[in-house]
Amino acid sequence: MRYKQPYVPGLRRKKDTSTVNESFADYLKEFRLKDKYEATQVTAAWGEMMGQAIASRTTKIYLNEAVLYVQLNSSAMRQELTMAKARVLEIIWERFPKEIVFDVRFL
Repeated sequence: MRYKQPYVPGLRRKKDTSTVNESFADYLKEFRLKDKYEATQVTAAWGEMMGQAIASRTTKIYLNEAVLYVQLNSSAMRQELTMAKARVLEIIWERFPKEIVFDVRFL
């Protein structure tokens, strides 16, 4: 007995071959998941980009319309990061393009 693939609307089989990266990019585009995937990548990399001291004081982080919101449990750390906002954005932009993260706000 032959296994039949279930029908998924909008998903079409291509005749040519492609790499895994191309297939994954097509999948994200087809199901409109690219923004959520990029937001997850940024929030997951926050601790690695900023270091253990800042990551341990971060209570909540999320991305909404190219603005990264970071909630901290230390008012002194929030003040320091606000004053060093330009450097924080440079660190983020080294890893992610400006289209993904345009601004950062500390809560």
